[in-house]
Amino acid sequence: MPTDDQENTRPDPKGTTVVSSPDLPGCSAFSNTGIKGALANLAMLRRLWIDGPIRSKANIPESSERGNTS
Repeated sequence: MPTDDQENTRPDPKGTTVVSSPDLPGCSAFSNTGIKGALANLAMLRRLWIDGPIRSKANIPESSERGNTS
């Protein structure tokens, strides 16, 4: 069930909810507590992912949502 931020969710065979985002290719967040837990974990993953470029003063990639008029 995609959310407003274009996350993709799917249950895994063990009942864990898996969430991924097109802005973080290859990264997924997991939760045994359902979609809310998985989305909270994805939010933390996003913060950690962007912290690296901030600390190293590297360029931060733009979100795929930037300029989206839909």
